[in-house]
Amino acid sequence: MKYFFLNLTFLLVTLLSFVISKFNSKKKALYFIAFKKKKIIDQRSWLYCSETNLKNSLNFVRCFNLSCIIELFFKYKTIFVVNSLQYFFSDKFVKHFIKKTFVINQTKKFLTIDDYRYLDIFLPVCTTNKVTTYGYMHGRFSENLFYQESLKRNKFDNYYVWNNYFKKKILKMNKMYKKKNIIVLNNYKTHFKIKNLTNYKKKKNILFLQEDRIPHKYILLIVDKLHKKKKEYNFYYKVRPNNKISQREKIYFQNKDINIFDKIELSKLIVEKKINFVFGFNSSFLYIASLNNLYPISIDNKYLLKDLKEDQIVFFLDLKKNLDQQFQNLLKSKKIVNINYLVPSQSYMQMKI
Repeated sequence: MKYFFLNLTFLLVTLLSFVISKFNSKKKALYFIAFKKKKIIDQRSWLYCSETNLKNSLNFVRCFNLSCIIELFFKYKTIFVVNSLQYFFSDKFVKHFIKKTFVINQTKKFLTIDDYRYLDIFLPVCTTNKVTTYGYMHGRFSENLFYQESLKRNKFDNYYVWNNYFKKKILKMNKMYKKKNIIVLNNYKTHFKIKNLTNYKKKKNILFLQEDRIPHKYILLIVDKLHKKKKEYNFYYKVRPNNKISQREKIYFQNKDINIFDKIELSKLIVEKKINFVFGFNSSFLYIASLNNLYPISIDNKYLLKDLKEDQIVFFLDLKKNLDQQFQNLLKSKKIVNINYLVPSQSYMQMKI
């Protein structure tokens, strides 16, 4: 019942925004995700969610927090909560509502992250209404991820991706694109630089990344196998932004001397704790870890995203062999992952739309 009334409130804000937009035409539309935090708008959308754009655009939002929506509405006036529309209506009706809103406002541009959940709704409407679309890559994509099928069915007029690696990926995944549709830009939000890695070799600091549908047993296996060398290692676990970790998990990790972090930004955590190894199976950060003088490590099993192995993005641990020796060998060796393949070509900050 509480969830019903929350969505009902969101719907009233959406309908009020629709009425307001009829008297103040917006020729540009944005889509972004909002959370209850200091900077409400998800940082992956900051590239195009400038104050000017927000005040002069139709703002379509995915959000489940009432205070966020109220704050956004009073600040920017036209806030359309997409998840509340889907709660009450079919996707067909949602498309019709968006189309009607675009027509009334004579909308010409639509800027959005490539949120796979809504591409089947927004992009067909934009095509029908001849609205130029600008899509921004917000995380790694792969033809091996079943929930990214909408990336194969739809096409942005302009698609901004992190590097040439992902440009080749999307051209292979979606034959509707031509090379000119894909613009390679620097993923500035995570391309922070760590000082010389050699400073961190005395202590091996391993960061385990929280990932959906991945069991913790592999993390615990690694920690247990390094138990005899405990003084040489520090273990950290980073909770995904806006995800949670249960109290039971916290206690279990703490008993294994794994330090848990959920509030701090990933970049700050890596700098403060002098991380040199990052462990995961499908995280976006594994793709850019090497660009930041970090060693992306994983285990070759059914949970591994196939691309990471096929494209030599990560180093693999063999749990049947001496694990400590493997970490020492990594620190002594030259990196062999495809760093040059991942290097971006230009800065996001050069772009203006």
